[in-house]
Amino acid sequence: MDTIFQQYARVVQLIFLYAYAQVLWVLFTLAGLIIFGIFPATYALFLVINQHDTSTSAIFHAYKQAYRDVFIPMNRAALMWIIMLILLSTNLFILPDTQELIKVGAASMIVLLMLCIIHFIYYFKLEVPTLTQIKQSFSHACLNPKKNVGYLCIFLLIGVSFMIIPGITSFFCVSVAAKSVTFIAQK
Repeated sequence: MDTIFQQYARVVQLIFLYAYAQVLWVLFTLAGLIIFGIFPATYALFLVINQHDTSTSAIFHAYKQAYRDVFIPMNRAALMWIIMLILLSTNLFILPDTQELIKVGAASMIVLLMLCIIHFIYYFKLEVPTLTQIKQSFSHACLNPKKNVGYLCIFLLIGVSFMIIPGITSFFCVSVAAKSVTFIAQK
């Protein structure tokens, strides 16, 4: 039976690891000049968030290695995803104000594309061609509605928590979201 101090120590260690993973994600995203760093940094975060070795040096080395291994392939894919997002987003600005139903449809497509990006980053494999993985991410998004609802709930909760407790949320939002996404994806 665990004592209260052991449980407290486990909770403090978990909080530290989430904050450390968040700091690594921010630093590696900035190292990639934000646009070129966000996809590989998020992939590396998904990879290390469930690591059993919780020492900071092991997490850092695993994170750095994963980031370095996927930097070029992920950025090739990121360019395709960003182009798709820009093309869909321009529909919201081009359409006149009288066509609200079409704007809602375009916004829904943007949400679907964001879900596809989550599936793409989570299930990314180096040995599979990028275009094949993009197609697979669309099929994952269409064939897993329960997971998509879970992912949307995660991001809605993060949005609400930014409104309620922005200071704490900014330290943990990405790492807790990554842990939640991996939890939902493994079910």
